[in-house]
Amino acid sequence: MKPIFIVAVREHRKLGYILTPYLISFQNSQKFYTIMEPVTPVMAKYHPDDFDEKQTNIINLIDQYSETVLMKKFTKDVKKTQEFYSVISDEFIQKNIRPYIEEKIAKCIDLLAGCDIPLYVKNEKTTSIHFDDRITFVNEPAEIVFNFIKSDTGSKYYQTILYQNKTIKLLNRNGIILSTQPCILLLDNRIFCLNDIDAKKLTPFFVKEFIAIPKHTEKQYFETFVLSCIEKGFKVNTTGFEIVDTDVSSKAFLHLEKDWKNRVVLILKFKYGNYSFIANNPDERVVNLNTENDKFVFEKIVRDKKWESQKIKELKTLGLAVELNSIFFLDEKQTDDSVASWNLITWINNHFDELKNLEYEIVQDFFAKKYFLQNGKVELNIDTQKDWFDVLAQVSFGEFSFPFIKLKPFILNGQHEFPLPNNEIAIIPEEWFARFGSIFLWGIEKKGNLIINKFHFTAIAQIQNSQVEKQFEEFDVLVDVDSFKNISIPPEIRADLRPYQKVGFAWLNALAKMNFGGCLADDMGLGKTLQTITLLWSVLYDSSSPLKIDATKIIEPEKINQLDLFASVKKMRNTPTALIIMPTSLVHNWTNEIKKFAPSLKVCNFTGNDRSNCLKNLTSYDVILTSYGVVRNDIESLRNYYFSYIIVDESQFIKNPESKTYQTIMELNAMRRLTLTGTPIENSLTDLWAQMNFVNPGMLGSLNFFKEKFVTPIEKNNDELQAQKLKELISPFILRRTKDQVAKDLPSRIEQTVFCDMTESQNKFYDAEKSKLRNAILEMKDRNEGSKLNMIILQGLSKLRQIAIHPKLVDVGYEFESGKFDEVLMRIENVVAENHKVLIFSSFVKQLDLFAKIFDEQKWKYCLLTGSTQNREAVVNNFQKNDAIKLFLISIKAGGTGLNLTAADYVFILDPWWNPAVEMQAINRAHRIGQDKSVFVYRFISSETVEEKIQNLQQRKQSLADNFINTNNPFKQFSMDEILDLFN
Repeated sequence: MKPIFIVAVREHRKLGYILTPYLISFQNSQKFYTIMEPVTPVMAKYHPDDFDEKQTNIINLIDQYSETVLMKKFTKDVKKTQEFYSVISDEFIQKNIRPYIEEKIAKCIDLLAGCDIPLYVKNEKTTSIHFDDRITFVNEPAEIVFNFIKSDTGSKYYQTILYQNKTIKLLNRNGIILSTQPCILLLDNRIFCLNDIDAKKLTPFFVKEFIAIPKHTEKQYFETFVLSCIEKGFKVNTTGFEIVDTDVSSKAFLHLEKDWKNRVVLILKFKYGNYSFIANNPDERVVNLNTENDKFVFEKIVRDKKWESQKIKELKTLGLAVELNSIFFLDEKQTDDSVASWNLITWINNHFDELKNLEYEIVQDFFAKKYFLQNGKVELNIDTQKDWFDVLAQVSFGEFSFPFIKLKPFILNGQHEFPLPNNEIAIIPEEWFARFGSIFLWGIEKKGNLIINKFHFTAIAQIQNSQVEKQFEEFDVLVDVDSFKNISIPPEIRADLRPYQKVGFAWLNALAKMNFGGCLADDMGLGKTLQTITLLWSVLYDSSSPLKIDATKIIEPEKINQLDLFASVKKMRNTPTALIIMPTSLVHNWTNEIKKFAPSLKVCNFTGNDRSNCLKNLTSYDVILTSYGVVRNDIESLRNYYFSYIIVDESQFIKNPESKTYQTIMELNAMRRLTLTGTPIENSLTDLWAQMNFVNPGMLGSLNFFKEKFVTPIEKNNDELQAQKLKELISPFILRRTKDQVAKDLPSRIEQTVFCDMTESQNKFYDAEKSKLRNAILEMKDRNEGSKLNMIILQGLSKLRQIAIHPKLVDVGYEFESGKFDEVLMRIENVVAENHKVLIFSSFVKQLDLFAKIFDEQKWKYCLLTGSTQNREAVVNNFQKNDAIKLFLISIKAGGTGLNLTAADYVFILDPWWNPAVEMQAINRAHRIGQDKSVFVYRFISSETVEEKIQNLQQRKQSLADNFINTNNPFKQFSMDEILDLFN
């Protein structure tokens, strides 16, 4: 017959009662089993089929207090069992080893109670297990009963067990304590697991009937031990005294204070009568002993745990997080203690009525100041004027009311605490900072109220109330240009505007109607000129246009006598002339475009040496075309005229507010202003300020103000909130569409970067020059020669770029080849052979000359455009119309703007530079409206040179402009480490 696996309770001579696993066999004729052998983990390991998982777990648990394990755990340098017991005392066993063993026994009992492994009592004097010694587990709960009898002569105390409503006395019973804590008692071959009691308290009552308490110590005994038993919730039987359940009122309190983590929190406490409990206090009751004339009465107050759980649940439902069931806080990542406290108090303010209805009482006894704990209210009205909004508002905190303007310094300076006349502190809600911060930032105080210019309508819109929403419906089209519907284009415009161009025209119209300026920032080639011409015709000639304006009515009266133009305006027509300012190279293009699309517009070319006639007959023209240089030269005359529009093309030319060009342009007078550019931001947000300040003067505040509020936080500190605020402020006044956004209206463009290896001799040349330059820069840096250093860096970078292209650019005596030059030449040969046209751009005219020499040798026809080219238009027309000319060599500075070269379907960029905008402008000479072929763009980079590093820096510097106007042309100053890295 297969052996039976059991666990036995046995008494160890030194360790006390323990559990041991055995294999036993059945004896047919007797009522006992014979023990075959104890079971060890080794047996279970090598005979896995003989033991199941539960048996194996028990074997391993019991082995953890085998004598071998105990010797290793509790002694050092003891090898034998006899030595182990000789070096440890009984006291050490009881204090250290026995608790360890009982922990394992408790786990085994827990496992045995849930399975069918037999448990027996084993007599140490026999090698057999009797059937009647089988141990059972008590399934129903049992509890210890504390019995107290008080009499005139003293008191008695004894313990019993209550099981199945029957009392089990302990006296003269052979009880075995298997575990002290938890209390596991073996009594009459039954296992009792008694919670919350130390088994040591039971042992006296196995041998004595009771413990006597003398009369002279009785009162102290009742005040300590008896009271403790009642407080802990043990079952207590009393004779000679009473335990009375007291019914008292209960209330929940929220204490505003700091917790052990130094967080501002709400501590939940419950008060029953005169007794207060912190919510996580484990005590379930409070007991008070009253003694009078030897009469003892225990008054017991029991906490209502169900009610307390409901109060905790209510606070969590209101949005608070909880720790330890008593500490409540806002679950937010907050490092600033002040902000955390303000937010929590704001939460209290917002939920004050709810907390009151739920009968919570808020206590402030921790902080030196007292906070106002109700919601503040703002009553606001917006009165629309001609060019501004009047913001009329009152704020109230409880009984106190005052003009809302009083909160301005607090909100602008980030101060949340606002003192009230009664010395309480009102917390300005964080929501008010978001809603009202912008109107305080841009508003001007006037007679106790705020006035705000209409071009700050987005600041007003943040207030978010029904009145504001209704008043701002007219501005919706500026925020969402896709909302323009049924756009009508004047029939006199000789062009079919694409859908996005119609939207652009409608947006420009809306700006004009609202007396706003704007920036049309579409990608190069998307038709900014056409959209602007359509606007001008509509303003000047469309009799049904809502933009028909009497200039003498719109201009401030004090200016009329100062401006010579108005006498002529009154006689001839209501709308003055438009002035368009641009680089000189674009004047011809604008002239042609106006003639092509709106020939009825009268145009004057205000350039060249003889410009006086144009000014004399200014009001005879609809449009005056001029250049930046002419405006600077003729500002004394031009500042006396008032134009319907001043339109600045390629407005990146006015990006520097310190420049003479910008300052001159700002002296001109106009009803409205418009800028056209593909690159509103090239270097810094200051570029943006300059252009927006031109189109809507004062919109972004002074330059110093703008730097403090936006440039520094955004560019240096990556402040996303300020970035978002600036974006919301300017977005209605900048319309930006990229080629990707209007891809269905454009041919595809395929771009590829070709990395070229330098030849060995070229590489040596490059490395030698790079080392020399780096050493020179480091020496000058150490000597603090800042002014010379910048020049050396620029010269050095230029020299390295040229060597990376071809060393002949810096050393005419260089006799070897260039890797990039050969690669480009090969690809040019392929393009020509396949009958394609290609634009070849370079920053270095010397490089173009090298290719021109090769082209001459090969007898390839080509065009060349540099800064010294006189007949630009003829050269462009020759390339566009002459099929025999496949090659166009172009200096990137001379040909990066204002050229339409759609005959080409290949673009080669021979050398990169800091600003990718320059490259994009070059590419857009071919990839623009009118191109009916796919355009292939190749950028050639010499590997492991300054060119490759420049390209990497281009990519890293792109996020600034993308964030605000989605331009592809960012640039900003580099750190010294970045600069030195270019020379590594």
